[in-house]
Amino acid sequence: MLFRSMTALANVRSQDVPGSLSGGLLLEPDGLRFNMPATLTVAGKDAAGVPFVLTGRNDGSAVEVANMDAPAVASISHFSTVYLTWAEQEQIMEQMYQKLNESEKALFQQAKVLLKNPNLAVPVPPSIPLECTSEADAKAYAELLKEFMVEAYQPEGELIGRLLAIKRGKALLGREQELVLTLENRLMTRMVKKVRLLMKTYYGQEEKLNAVGTLAMKVAKDVQILDPGSEVLFAEEIKDWSESLIDKMLEEIRTQHDYRKVSAVWKMGYWASLLGSQRSWAEEIQAKLERVLQFQMRLNWEMGIEGESRYVVEGEFPIGFHSKKAIGPGLTGSGKAKMLSAEFESDEDWWVEAPPIHVEAIITGFDVCGLKANLTINRFFPREENHFTLDSDGEVMEIGPMPLMEIAWNAVYDYRKHTGPSWYEDGEASDQYTFELNLRNKDVIAVSDMDEVVQPGETGTLLSWFTVEMTHTPK
Repeated sequence: MLFRSMTALANVRSQDVPGSLSGGLLLEPDGLRFNMPATLTVAGKDAAGVPFVLTGRNDGSAVEVANMDAPAVASISHFSTVYLTWAEQEQIMEQMYQKLNESEKALFQQAKVLLKNPNLAVPVPPSIPLECTSEADAKAYAELLKEFMVEAYQPEGELIGRLLAIKRGKALLGREQELVLTLENRLMTRMVKKVRLLMKTYYGQEEKLNAVGTLAMKVAKDVQILDPGSEVLFAEEIKDWSESLIDKMLEEIRTQHDYRKVSAVWKMGYWASLLGSQRSWAEEIQAKLERVLQFQMRLNWEMGIEGESRYVVEGEFPIGFHSKKAIGPGLTGSGKAKMLSAEFESDEDWWVEAPPIHVEAIITGFDVCGLKANLTINRFFPREENHFTLDSDGEVMEIGPMPLMEIAWNAVYDYRKHTGPSWYEDGEASDQYTFELNLRNKDVIAVSDMDEVVQPGETGTLLSWFTVEMTHTPK
């Protein structure tokens, strides 16, 4: 805790402070309120009796017992004047007990007035997106949520806290009493009504679930603390709310191409399961994601020696989420690519024939929050490449195999090559090439990236353009 000012008090009328006064501090700026109560712990040389933290004016008047959590430990909601005093004699303990009674009576009166008021002070919950947000936005939303929780708990929460603190103070004085929490429970009932009103007003709104659900769970926990035998509240309502959003968000992925909703769908399924949903959400969400996370992938590779040759290889095939494959989270697909053309400026009669290329592809690290992903393919060049030309009589002459495409691919993408367990050959090791992709959210074209390489060499400058395009094709 950082204080702008801590001033030791002088000229305190100690006769107004019950017990043996150890000292006092003025915490400034006086009246500055905290978003959440802070804990004040006073440490020092022990004296006889029970240590109490008091609040009041800086001259020692208008003294009250603070909301104590333990001896010499208090919760404070704002800067003010605080004292530490010791109740060591029966007479002084009696004075302290009377102080507590006076404070309790005043709080009783405040509580009774509040309970007669049919109007509930319910703040508007902040709109917090369920899908991923930036780190800066997440911090800002956390502050909004904290402010909402503090405001929603007023004035009932503060009254409950002060009433319970007085009961703890009496217990510290050794005054045995039957713990009756009738007034506290009635105040907590108002908090329950607040939550129900919020749920009625905002149920089904995606951006309100975080704030209302957090408040509901906090109130439910506090109800259990005050009345351990009561039923657990709000779990069913939050579960139903979470479940109601899953299909809505899946539809937004399907129709609006909002890939960031993927993380929110899993979050809602987790919440629903945690709160006792009878549905098998993990399996159900996987099945539904298999339908909405489907794409058509087009791979295109143009390469050649500048001013001499140009090859074009292209392949197109479906790629999508498949939960049954034991590869972890990712998208997989396979298909054929073929050489579309091979041109040689120095010899128009030269041509190339190559068989189709079997391409296996997997997208991992599908980071819908950071809008990044990794594409790994087995290869994108033919195993065979036969060259032909025409002789002086115009007859076809077979030059023979020359793996120029394989040589060029390895020349420009050798640094992307690695060997690892194959995702398509039952775990067999295979050579693989990985490319980083940029995801485009809310766009039917989810990926449109090109990797360009210009590599000078002894035989000329090797040029390479590898293009990846993914079009969203949900079912």
